[in-house]
Formats: sequence, C-alpha cells, structure tokens
Amino acid sequence: MRMPWLISENGQVHRFVVPTFLHFGFSHIVITTLLQLSLGTVIESFMGTGRFIVYYTLVCIGSNIFGALCSSKYAIGSDPVIFGFLATLFSVMLVYWERIPGTNCTKVCQTFMMGMVFLVVAMLLTTSAQQYSSYT
Repeated sequence: MRMPWLISENGQVHRFVVPTFLHFGFSHIVITTLLQLSLGTVIESFMGTGRFIVYYTLVCIGSNIFGALCSSKYAIGSDPVIFGFLATLFSVMLVYWERIPGTNCTKVCQTFMMGMVFLVVAMLLTTSAQQYSSYT
C-alpha cells in the first residue's frame, strides 16, 4: 500500500510503484483491468509501445507521489493511472482538435462523451472502493 509516513520516515520508495499493481477485491481488479485495456489500447495506438511503457511508468510513479504529498491516507490500486489515461485522451482531443475528422458538432459530442466516461469511471471506482473505506 501507499503509506506516506513509511515513505517519508523509512525511505520505502518502492511504495510509489507497488500499490499500482495491488487490488482490494475482485470487483476492483475487474473494473480497473477493463478500463486499462480499453483506454490503454487507444493511447498505445497513437503513442507506440515504447513510449507507452515510459508513459505508464511515469503516470504510475507521478500519481503516487502526488497522492502521498496531498494526503496522508493509505491507497492501493491503479485508479490514478486510469485517471491519467482519461486526462491524456482529453488533452489529445483538445490539442489535435483541427486534425480530428468530422464537423465541430461531432467533435463537441466526442468531447462530451469523454466527460461522461470520466464521470462513470469515477463513480465505478468510488463505488467499488467504498466498501473498503474502513479497511485501514
């Protein structure tokens, strides 16, 4: 688990990477696996495999560092990586707005759907994690 006090007091820096590969229940592992497969495949298709591996590692470590700095609570799972994927897809849509085929109406609809997917993902991840909120 990501335990910020063990990272700062004992120097256990492995806790920036390991929590991404741990899960706290069957529903959590199924939801995060499906989301990583669907979103990660899209990102890898335009990024390439080598860059995607570097990107995944940076998002994994960066999100755990950010989480440890912002909160002293324990954390586990690859949820921050999924939010990083969604932020990447949303950013790509905004940066390459002119290169996306279709009319402005279809582009706005695609952006709106990305926002809705983001909300549904947030609901699924928080609902699956809620039963484990008193775990620590």
